[in-house]
Amino acid sequence: MSETISDPRRVGPQPTASVGRVGSQPDALQIAIERSQLHLLGLQKPEGYWVGELMVDSTLCSDMIAYHHWDGKVDKTWQRKAVNHIFSMQLPDGGWNIYYGGPPDV
Repeated sequence: MSETISDPRRVGPQPTASVGRVGSQPDALQIAIERSQLHLLGLQKPEGYWVGELMVDSTLCSDMIAYHHWDGKVDKTWQRKAVNHIFSMQLPDGGWNIYYGGPPDV
């Protein structure tokens, strides 16, 4: 028997996945799916969104530096911090990766 997951904190439509057996999936897989659904719903904020840590590569900072120069509103203190951050992400071979732990790409 299936039962739709319902969470009173959830904003918007309820998930379409069901708690209960789906097709002929093995019990361990079904349990993992159900636990994952409940875990994600437990992390969801009352307003309906999730918050997570965002790991980005150095291009975000370099893009922002370029944008501030194009916009003509360069904050020298902020720019120095951004440049220092970019240098702190430089790999031993002198390059930068495009994802955390990745090989040099730039």
